[in-house]
Amino acid sequence: MRMRSRVLGPLTVLALAVLPLLLAAERPNLRGRWKLNQAQSDDPQQKMREAMGEPGRRPAGPPEGRPAGRGVMMGRMLGAAESVTIEQEGDQLEVEFAEGRPVTLTADGQTHEEEGPRGTVRTTTRWEGDKLISVRDIGVMKITTDYELAGGGTQLIVTRRIEGGRFKNPVVIKSVYDKEQ
Repeated sequence: MRMRSRVLGPLTVLALAVLPLLLAAERPNLRGRWKLNQAQSDDPQQKMREAMGEPGRRPAGPPEGRPAGRGVMMGRMLGAAESVTIEQEGDQLEVEFAEGRPVTLTADGQTHEEEGPRGTVRTTTRWEGDKLISVRDIGVMKITTDYELAGGGTQLIVTRRIEGGRFKNPVVIKSVYDKEQ
């Protein structure tokens, strides 16, 4: 029995040390430049109207010469970017949507805080199987973004779930991106 303990102890330690490396090696590689496939993507404006309980109403733009109001700006924020560029090194990813600033995600399951223009933003990112899930808590609103490869790695599916704020129901918007060669 002692002989078995002497062998199993070091083997257990070795297995525990190697297991994270094996799991990390199996992570999907999201790296690349991705172009929006509008035909396969949701209409963000329609999804917002549905979540606000106004499925038939078309959101009005600002009066001429006036700055965009919150509803119009929210629509722009939730709209799908024309392209996405992702750099990935292990569990560290830099995601840059064409119309925005790059966001660094660390898929370690820990909550990371940064100061934003309207207060503290808390981001928790983790792998769940082949899907990268990032949850951003911006106080009045929570945005969960899933990144997942499809079509043998030729498509990136980005699904955003927005909860809180002025929405009666969660908004779920799926954007499909094709890999650029």
